[in-house]
This record gives sequence, C-alpha cells and structure tokens, in this order.
Amino acid sequence: MRVDISWSILLWVQTLLVEGLGLSHEMSSTNDSTSSGRRIVNGVDANPEDFQYIVYLHTEVPHASGCVINDRWILTVAHALINDVCLTLKIFPSSWHSGDTSTIFAIKCYIHQKYSPAENAYDIGLVKSSDSLINNGKIQTIPLPEPGIQYTPGTRGTIAGWGLELDATIPDHLLTGDVIIESWETCNAAFTKSGPECGGKPECTALNIPRRMLCARGDWPSPQNVCAGDSGGPLVIDGTLAGITSVGFFGDKCYVGTVSMFTSVVEYLPWIYSFTSPEKDTSSFPVQPEFDKTIPA
Repeated sequence: MRVDISWSILLWVQTLLVEGLGLSHEMSSTNDSTSSGRRIVNGVDANPEDFQYIVYLHTEVPHASGCVINDRWILTVAHALINDVCLTLKIFPSSWHSGDTSTIFAIKCYIHQKYSPAENAYDIGLVKSSDSLINNGKIQTIPLPEPGIQYTPGTRGTIAGWGLELDATIPDHLLTGDVIIESWETCNAAFTKSGPECGGKPECTALNIPRRMLCARGDWPSPQNVCAGDSGGPLVIDGTLAGITSVGFFGDKCYVGTVSMFTSVVEYLPWIYSFTSPEKDTSSFPVQPEFDKTIPA
C-alpha cells in the first residue's frame, strides 16, 4: 500500500484535525539521547539533569513540551495551546516519569495573534505558570538568543522531547538528538513538493513555508529527527534556545533523514518580551517578515 508523506504538526495525539488544513495529522516520534543529547527519531535516553529547562505539558492525554525562559514563563508552539487546553494543562519537569504527581498548573496561555495553522505561520505561544517554576530545584531556565543572530547552514544543534519512538511505543522519559541546520530554501523545496495543497503533484507549487522558521536535518549515517509528540521542544544552539519544534514529515510512521521546521525564536523576541518583560525596549530588534512579499501576510 502506498503511503503519502505530508507535513504534520507534532502534537502528542494520535490524530488531530487542524482547522484550515483540511487533513488529519498523525503524531508519532522517536527519540534517542545520550547524557548531552544525541537523537530523537533514532535517539537515545536523555539525562534530565542536562535538560532542566524542558517541561512536559500534559492534559488528559500526553501532549507537548515547553521551554522555561524565566521563573513563571514557558515558551512553546501555538498549536499546542489550541482548543482551550490551558484549562487543564499540567506542567512537569524533565525528570517526569509515569506516576509523577509533582504538578504545577498553568494559569494563562497566549497564542500569537496571527497564528495561522493553514500556513504553519506564527506558530508560537506562551504559558504562564501558577507558581514559580524554579523553586523546586528540578527546573532551570534557558537563555534566549541575542537579537539579530543568524544560524548558518551546517551549524549543529540539539533537540529533545517525549515523542513516539520508531517502534511507535510511548516513552516515559525524555529523549534527545543532534541535528544540523539546513538553508530555508532546503525546507521550502521539500515542502512545496509535498505540501498538503499539492499532494505530491510535480506540477503544483504550494505556498512557501514561513521565513521565520529554522530548517534542520539529522546527520548521517544514523540521522535523528523530531516526530509526533515533540511539539514545543527545543532546538538548542550554543546553549541558547534557537528554535521550538513546529512541523515535519509524517505518514503512518516517523521518517528519518527528512527535514523538520522549528519556529525561530530570535524572530519573535519582541512578541515574547511584550509578555515576559514589557518594560524592555525591543524597537531596535531586527526581525524579518513572516512571508516573502509575494505571499499575503
């Protein structure tokens, strides 16, 4: 039986119908990590001590990840916060395991006002916690990138999350992996050939992916990648939060060797600080348009 590969949002539910896309997205993910972070699909177990800035966002079912950027704020993707999940959102540290009851609750969630699931655009959100996140010694913060920084192709980064493993089992521990930054054009070429609007038809041209995305791919001979359930997890470069896991290629399983997209944090610093540090002057921060000029914003 032929399996079509499509771009999928990486939420941790088996299927999700995203308004505007008109197709169901299967979720699956594989991780593999070492103590400092090696793999997700094809991954290895992570040492939670190395990833204390990652939190597990849980509703009635396993859900997504987030990254702690100060004592009350968590950065994640917008698609992890739709459907009023904030009302039941529980926050667990990176050392979370089945049966863990050390819960912190969310009191407020914010989705970017221009979030567009149909175009994978402005996929960024914030969660405010009910209590300090860093008082229990299990959670730490991760620095945000400096304004204007750019990541060139070939730059290495670390990814992590709680997504499905290659054999479709649900991990009860954090997994991690290594990826290499690719050019925006590389991700866009893959998307326009396989996007849901085109269904793989060579004569069709899908909309470009947003410019405010980082493109990454696992390194051979055993490439790692994000998969379903890894939404909102980090792409860490040089100890800072360069990106958060947004979308990738999925069919009925996780695929190795494919590119994935991460919301570029540096492009959203003014939006982030407007909530977390409203007194901060971000008027001089350089950001690029979400879309090329040929595509309506």
